[in-house]
Amino acid sequence: KQQLVEDAKQRGLENVTFVDSVSKEEIADYINASDVCTAVLMKNDTFKTVYPSKVFDYMCCAKPILIGIDGAARQLVEEAGSGVFVEPENTESFIAGIDRLLASGDELSDMGMSGRRFVEKNFDRRVLANQYLQIIGTVARG
Repeated sequence: KQQLVEDAKQRGLENVTFVDSVSKEEIADYINASDVCTAVLMKNDTFKTVYPSKVFDYMCCAKPILIGIDGAARQLVEEAGSGVFVEPENTESFIAGIDRLLASGDELSDMGMSGRRFVEKNFDRRVLANQYLQIIGTVARG
């Protein structure tokens, strides 16, 4: 982070704000103040199997996502229609993704709402708990 702060300072970037860590309770305020949210990880096969919790936070807040994580997280965002994939560690791809989102206009809101509906339908804890109970019941009955 310190390198990024210094780089922004050297470039005279005044439209970039660096915030210290905040509590989980405050995260929604920052997400809701954003037009687009990003989830980016290194290009690493290990990350192809992860679902960062921030992706679900963004979807719950109905925000479009610029996803720079290939694999499961990308698949989730694409299936939900809630964002745009950019190749991890590829600056040109990241810029193209931002340009695509900027050109989306009203679609940004649609992407955000699509993500929200997707998590409500597929990841609501009550729904998942009921599915789990049904599976346990089926197994227990033999």
